[in-house]
Parts: sequence; structure tokens; C-alpha cells
Amino acid sequence: MPEYRNALAGTVGVCDKHPAQRDARLRYTGPYRTTQRQDDMATRLIIEGTVQGVGFRYAMAAQATALGLTGWVCNRHDGNVEACFSGPQRDVEALVAWARHGPPGARVTGVTRSAADDAEAAGTGFHIVATR
Repeated sequence: MPEYRNALAGTVGVCDKHPAQRDARLRYTGPYRTTQRQDDMATRLIIEGTVQGVGFRYAMAAQATALGLTGWVCNRHDGNVEACFSGPQRDVEALVAWARHGPPGARVTGVTRSAADDAEAAGTGFHIVATR
């Protein structure tokens, strides 16, 4: 099992979680936003290709958390991954760009983007939700 160093607590430990889950916990940099700002935008993505079984949701959650975005990601019954998230336009665009290639092992063949309802992507944090 890999070791990690928690810079905030100054401790070293062993983590048996998926690397993306571990990284998301260790890279978190501040409080989750619970209010919308004027420059916030909400986006929905459908990511197609070999995106299930390769850690795509965990890696996306880690990226979104590092960017301070709120929202969710889930597997779909059709074999794709769906995500809905909101935050500052610059950070949303960064996650959309990341989704076009995904984590190592993923083979993204297409990304469909549409506007999302602010209320659906709002909340606290970024979550992995059940298959839809």
C-alpha cells in the first residue's frame, strides 16, 4: 500500500483507497463553496468511450475537488459517464478540458456538453453518485 504525507497534520500513513480518492483528500485546499457567485456557471457532460472500470469517476472527483467545484459524477447504464458541476468559468473550463482525455487507462471518444441547471449542480463538494 502506498504511503502518503498529510502536510496539514504532519503525519505519514498508509492509504488503501483508490489513488484518486486518496489524492482528493490530500489536495483539498479550502472550504467548499455553498453560495453562487456572479461568474459561476453550471455544465453537464456525457463522456463516451472506455470510461467505466478505469477510475474515471474517482479521478474526476479529485480534479473537481482540487478546482473547488461543486456537483456530481456517475456511471450511466449505457456505459458512459455523466457529470454535472458548477463553479467559476475558468475552473469549469479546466475540468471540461481534463474530461476530454480523463485518467490513464481511459479512452475518451466523445464529450457532449450542455448547460445545466444551477440548482442541480449546486451544493457542497463534489460527489460520486449512484448509476443512473
